[in-house]
Amino acid sequence: MVMDGCTLCGPHETPIVPTPEAPIARMDLPKRSITRLLAKWAVLVGIGTLLGLFLIGYLAAYVHPRDFWWPQLIAAFLPYFALAVLAASVLTLALWRRHRILLALHVVVIALVAERFIEPQRWLAQRAPSEVDLVVMTLNAPRFPEPDDAADEVVRLVQHHQVAVIGLQESSVYVSRRDPYRLRANRKFIRLIDEQGFAATLPGPVAANERFAYWRQPVLATIPITAQQQLVYQYGEKDSQPLEVLRTELEWQGRRVVHYNLHLHTQGRKKPWKEENPRLLDPRFWRPYLRMARDGYLRRAWQAERIRENVERETVPVIIAGDFNETVHHWSFRHIASGFQDTWAKAGRGWGGTFHTTLPLLRIDFVLAGPEWEVVSAVTPPTSRLVSDHRPVIARMRLRSWANDDP
Repeated sequence: MVMDGCTLCGPHETPIVPTPEAPIARMDLPKRSITRLLAKWAVLVGIGTLLGLFLIGYLAAYVHPRDFWWPQLIAAFLPYFALAVLAASVLTLALWRRHRILLALHVVVIALVAERFIEPQRWLAQRAPSEVDLVVMTLNAPRFPEPDDAADEVVRLVQHHQVAVIGLQESSVYVSRRDPYRLRANRKFIRLIDEQGFAATLPGPVAANERFAYWRQPVLATIPITAQQQLVYQYGEKDSQPLEVLRTELEWQGRRVVHYNLHLHTQGRKKPWKEENPRLLDPRFWRPYLRMARDGYLRRAWQAERIRENVERETVPVIIAGDFNETVHHWSFRHIASGFQDTWAKAGRGWGGTFHTTLPLLRIDFVLAGPEWEVVSAVTPPTSRLVSDHRPVIARMRLRSWANDDP
């Protein structure tokens, strides 16, 4: 039985009959709802991309560059991806708090961020200074410029922190043919030798066709140096920039210890942003830089393996220091540092970045201490551009036999 009206209307409702003047409205979504939906999807895609980049950069420390080198590019900026991931997690909680799978993924990523970046030992490991502490500094300090103000700043820095061992990169100490028994250095550091009691063994003898004999990546110390040896690692027969590592044997508190001073392969001074007419949107513009980056990661990985082979043969307490040109999130650093203590991560204060000195976004300079050492403290004090474009790392440590006796 059909009542008055229509089957879609109630028994007492008047049916709606379309007319040319009043057609029935289509069931379209409001434009505002569509815009909001598209915006949510755009945010979701952006968050997914960010999480993917973070995970790739996180895995770079465990993947050898010869197997897959691309993650190394992302790893350099992993701390900033981590900050972005935390911000994305807050946004996800606000927009998709009922989406359990997405929230679970963020919980996993936040746990990885905490595992990699939260270092409670930095606040717990610091101890009071003691006379049995050895203070070690590493500094990448190119020879030029050499103003007197830079020499004064270096002396003040060394005196203030009571530095006993200094490893330098991109500098050298040398003897000349005329005076083969007088150790010389550039103007930034000669006062350490002439006035502050720092010394090194004499490089040489001077070759017949040379005027000077050098220690490259030199190590200077106020404690006894018993031997120094230049280790040279050549990456292929045509390698014009072999890795030079200075191995130094020192005597400290009646024990023999070994210090490795290194400067891993650098990408060079050619940078894309320094080009006269950079074509940043042209893939062909980036190809040579990507090849350069790939070669750099492969070289540093090879160098890390050679250094590690040498270090593993040591039978005495070891310190490894220098400019790694890689961060803690890269494979090469992890390979060298395995079993060693990153002194700043262990007991450092502040941000810890070492490059560039005016805006230290990257931590690429390190002092690593073997398990025989107790790390007391570590700092990366700011220096002027006259001294270096890197900040130094200054670590205070003591041998565990003395650390255990300290109350």
